Amino acid sequence: MTAAKRVLPPALVVNRWRPGQSGNPAGHSGEYGQAMKLARQAAPYAVRRLIELMDSTDQRVAAVACGAILDRAFGKPGPAKEEKDDMEARLASMTREERLTLMRDMLERVRQFLPAAQKQRRLSSPSAG
Repeated sequence: MTAAKRVLPPALVVNRWRPGQSGNPAGHSGEYGQAMKLARQAAPYAVRRLIELMDSTDQRVAAVACGAILDRAFGKPGPAKEEKDDMEARLASMTREERLTLMRDMLERVRQFLPAAQKQRRLSSPSAG
């Protein structure tokens, strides 16, 4: 007698794991989920206790409690971003009037270093007659 080949129902075939695929991709056990649930239930008490510890006479305890409260309120600060002076982006964000004002200001600053050119221009201008 030969063994008959088993045929799986279509719903089971669709949901079968592929080779290399895990049935538990996060790798967490059932106990992990239970621990998370308990931690969430205790969170309000923990935050109230941290708030109490902010007034501790031990400055180290107070500092740690304050930091923990701020991290929970606003999230942990990310790495500092290096800001560069991007003139092109600054100009693109300006209105036409702001760009003209900036250009005039820059020209005024340059003119102080070019006194000979100013005199020459005054002498050669038609209104200097």
